Amino acid sequence: MNAKQFLELLKNLQKMMKCPSCGAAYKVEEVQFLGHVEGLFLLQMVCGECDLPVSMNFMASKGMSKKPILMSDVDTKERKTKINSEISSNELIDFHQFLEKFRGDFKKFSK
Repeated sequence: MNAKQFLELLKNLQKMMKCPSCGAAYKVEEVQFLGHVEGLFLLQMVCGECDLPVSMNFMASKGMSKKPILMSDVDTKERKTKINSEISSNELIDFHQFLEKFRGDFKKFSK
């Protein structure tokens, strides 16, 4: 994901994300990029109205199309299929291997 795609994604997130506490829309300056590892991005948003911090993570592949596909762009049936799909054994093994190597150093996420 290049910088232009990332900024486009942030704009789309800003349009669709609302504070779960008060319902206020997030402003760009309220979104903080915390870091990424192997296509996993971590953001934190702090509501300008009620100060509620919300963390968000999302995956992006290197072969991404020019315009990111957001869950809001996916129809309800397809969304339920993706959410309710089983985790494969390979995904579980990959996650286990990641956790085995992880030493609690969150600084590497911001590189």
